[in-house]
Amino acid sequence: MDGMEGNTARMSRLRIPELSRSEKVSLVVPFAVILLAEFLFFDASRSLSQPMFEHVILVHAANIVFCIVYPMVTKADSGIFQAFSLISLLRILNIGMPSFTIYTLQWIPLIYIPVILVAAFSLLDEKFDFSMEPGEFPYRAVLEHYWQGLKAGLRNWYFIPIGAGIGMALSMTEYFVLRNQPMVPDYTMGSFVILFIVMFLCIGLGEEMLFRSMLQGRVQTKIGPVAAVIMASILFGMMHSGYANPVYMGYVFLVSLVFGYLYYRTNSLLLITVVHGTINFFLFSIMPYLFG
Repeated sequence: MDGMEGNTARMSRLRIPELSRSEKVSLVVPFAVILLAEFLFFDASRSLSQPMFEHVILVHAANIVFCIVYPMVTKADSGIFQAFSLISLLRILNIGMPSFTIYTLQWIPLIYIPVILVAAFSLLDEKFDFSMEPGEFPYRAVLEHYWQGLKAGLRNWYFIPIGAGIGMALSMTEYFVLRNQPMVPDYTMGSFVILFIVMFLCIGLGEEMLFRSMLQGRVQTKIGPVAAVIMASILFGMMHSGYANPVYMGYVFLVSLVFGYLYYRTNSLLLITVVHGTINFFLFSIMPYLFG
């Protein structure tokens, strides 16, 4: 009996529920538009064609407009549209950043901090519903929410060494796929501190809030956890199209499946942020030094 119940539970996770027309549109159209834009970005990064980069910006901008207008007109749930529009915004900001070299590390917070702030506000709005009268913002409830999250993080302190261990292992395999250059100008403590802050608190936290907490978490309510993890991972892999390396994009897709599974099983943003931040920190500092 227990085996039959287990099989039933697994089948329920794989089964995609019936979706309304607006729900299908909210999933399919932004997903397809972002894929189109990232295919264009892949081609632009390979050919270094300035007009192609402009086309990428236009397609992502069109996606943002669609994600704003469609839920306003149809009264559809805006949560998923917010996640898709932030992905397009992240790419537009990324294209506007100077060339990705060791001298532009300081530009990355200017891209990710706005995305983190908007994502945090969206997630809080999802929990507390900010559609209220002026002067009724639930300051105490929000502070209590973060206080409880901090205490939960302290209780789950063991996620930090576990995440760091997973991240170090994945950073080594990722380096042999990408063969990238370091992002630090020298191997001094100051450079490592800056890289740590950028990779953990900007890129790691920002991308995991966006792809896991927002996109995967919200899509999961529509199409189930398995499809949600796959959809978020496809987009996460495609968002690395700027390297113009299909093998690396495929590798990132597989790593994202691991991220998605860990997040689904633990619901811990802390764990996957540590894994992601550790991968990036070692990938762009220690690994090129050891194996370059």
